[in-house]
Amino acid sequence: MNARQQKPITKGIAFSILLGSSLALADGKAVPVDIHAETPVVAVCGTVQAFAGEALVLDSSRAHVDDATKGRGIPCEGWVSVQTGWLEFKHREGHVVRVGENSFLQVTALPETLTLLRGVAQVRSFDDGADLRAVTPNARVRMKQGAGILVYRPDQQRTQWVSLERLAILENRFEPESHVSVAGGESSILDLTRPRVLPSLPKAITIASLKPILKQLDVSEKFAASAIQTALERQRRVLPSVITGVGKSEMRGPASVRDSKEAYHRHAPQHHDIKAEKHLAKKWSGGAPVSLLEPELLEKKLQAKAAAKEQSEKRRLFRELEELERKPASERE
Repeated sequence: MNARQQKPITKGIAFSILLGSSLALADGKAVPVDIHAETPVVAVCGTVQAFAGEALVLDSSRAHVDDATKGRGIPCEGWVSVQTGWLEFKHREGHVVRVGENSFLQVTALPETLTLLRGVAQVRSFDDGADLRAVTPNARVRMKQGAGILVYRPDQQRTQWVSLERLAILENRFEPESHVSVAGGESSILDLTRPRVLPSLPKAITIASLKPILKQLDVSEKFAASAIQTALERQRRVLPSVITGVGKSEMRGPASVRDSKEAYHRHAPQHHDIKAEKHLAKKWSGGAPVSLLEPELLEKKLQAKAAAKEQSEKRRLFRELEELERKPASERE
């Protein structure tokens, strides 16, 4: 068989394969299928900016899984899974999110921005975009502008929010009326395993508890130094002992939200402070000359009193001996 005879056969086989691929079974019968039908357009809610390690991007059904690549779009209601390393993406509303290792979150559209189901995520919101609303299975964080870190431990049902810049709101997803305001360098926790169903009062975060979170995010040295500096500045801030500028409403306010450093200052102890302390100790002791709250001072007083009594007894004995010596020998008997 020559080449001219093989050519029609080859075209026939190709046509048969194409025809077979355009047929689908329906009730045991072959029906035609449009192989040129367009795939539905999927809305994109985020774009991968950078990543390192093992990271995956999943669709909303979690049936289609792709490796993370720079510039890849993340579909709305899609998922991001990071096993090792980190992944950073930009939300279509302008927020920047960095996902740490062993983390799993869903990228959503408005009104929520993302849903963190496990792990840690660093979020940054800008003023020109919509409010950032990051949620976990039990909590929600709302922030207009600023930065912070959201942590969720599913085994403990524990949500932690750490503010690194500006103010953020942490609330229970099921009790939005009761919330707390977390300032920079502070942390608040919502733990549903405890009787309290509201976030804890914000406290200055310690460096020892902040470092493991930064390590899990694998942040740069510059960002880690900035976060630690923010925590240290919050730890140094204390409640004022004197409020200056009496009569000026703009100079008065809680220490946690003050803007002017000149509005508050501390002073060294003065004489009236010591008098007030002694008066309070005397009042607590029921008017006793020596406070029972100062056992060392009481012991010294008792020792001094015993020594004075001993000296008085010695002087009395010396006087009696001198009087006996002055008397004649006949009277001494």
